[in-house]
Amino acid sequence: MPIPSTLTTARNAFTAQRAALIDALFEADQAAQKFRDAERILDPTSPILADLELTKVQKEAAAVNARAAVRSATQALLPEITTWLQAPTSIVDPLAKAQADIGRLSAQSPAVLFPLRIETRFEGTKLKLRVYPDDIFLNRHETALTVEEQAAGQNYYEELNKPGSVSEQANWRDMVRRFGSLRSAYILRAMLPAVTSDAPLPRGIPVGQNLTLIFPDVQSRSGSWTRPAEALLPDRWVVMLRRGNARRYVLGNPIPEPLAVTVDPGASPADQSTLPNGHVVDDKARWIIDFDRAVDVGMALSIDLTPDDVRLGFDRVVVFGLKTSLSESDTAFAIEKLIDAHHYTRGVAFLLQGTVTNNAQDKPTVFPPADDAGTQSFAIERNTPLEDVGVPTDRFNPLPCFPPQTPTLRRSMGTTGQSSSVFQAAPCRTSTAHSRRGTSGRSR
Repeated sequence: MPIPSTLTTARNAFTAQRAALIDALFEADQAAQKFRDAERILDPTSPILADLELTKVQKEAAAVNARAAVRSATQALLPEITTWLQAPTSIVDPLAKAQADIGRLSAQSPAVLFPLRIETRFEGTKLKLRVYPDDIFLNRHETALTVEEQAAGQNYYEELNKPGSVSEQANWRDMVRRFGSLRSAYILRAMLPAVTSDAPLPRGIPVGQNLTLIFPDVQSRSGSWTRPAEALLPDRWVVMLRRGNARRYVLGNPIPEPLAVTVDPGASPADQSTLPNGHVVDDKARWIIDFDRAVDVGMALSIDLTPDDVRLGFDRVVVFGLKTSLSESDTAFAIEKLIDAHHYTRGVAFLLQGTVTNNAQDKPTVFPPADDAGTQSFAIERNTPLEDVGVPTDRFNPLPCFPPQTPTLRRSMGTTGQSSSVFQAAPCRTSTAHSRRGTSGRSR
């Protein structure tokens, strides 16, 4: 089913307002810095200082307005998703409505499943259920670069380009010392230069070639975070309650896009709300600690129970959802961005079965792997084994879980497309499920 143009327009408006906010925050930060610098050297009565202060105030006001515009764009997007989810008025059964959601999908499109955590509690004649997204959903990545990051990325390639340049690994160690290995990899990807306007270098700069480098025009950001960590989730959750052969389905409210999962470091007073106990919290993240707000944003359900439900409980509770309000291509792109976000913030890898991922007293995990002076990360991010197939140095290669004696496997995964081949074929629609066995009024 085609995505309505009004929904696409609302989503594009949000994206544009978010980009405008990043620009406004950067300009406000720059104006404030110029004013602080001038304060240290100019007379307090200087007209130059007065002009700088006025600019500072104007830019700060513009940033406040830009933040309000993002809030309005987010609020305008949710009704469009709600309208998209509305089944014909003749359909009243929750299962039929869920089936109508599935009916919007193409039979030719596969789905990717991500895990969830659910919490349940019986309170009188109600089952209260909360849904928490797994870490794989969370996007903390800042794609815009600070002025310092841009200068460092440009200097990295310029130093490599000089005749008689030192080894690239020495430059990498300096980057890692300043920004960490994951952020450094992203900076160098974002700042990859070209030798002509239409011929970007696919694998970085050949050392000592003294080429004329053309650096990309990237978005700048202030040194602070521009947004909270966010999750792109299914349009709504469907809960299946099973006891024996009897099944019952309940639908949650539409979920905002994107959903904040941490506080916004730049939240203004207009973005905050006061809890009954007097504590002030970021309103966007209030759902995490307020059950009623979680119900409002689709991350919790309060389900009415029959006397048999209370007495017998349920054999299984299943929660799943579908993101049908994105087109196949947009969903694939969203998941590619999500995997990229993990790559450049916390790291991502495909692990062998049985790999230890949590620390125990007698068996610690090897993740994240040790990185002595950037040696390991250089081998992963810059010293790619895929040079002969022309893919960028920081794509497809971070697969430390595969044994080194299987280069053919690593190479075959990297040559099937311009984005991660494992996900290029899969993420045409986002589907998520979690199951809990044996839920009853006594055990949960």
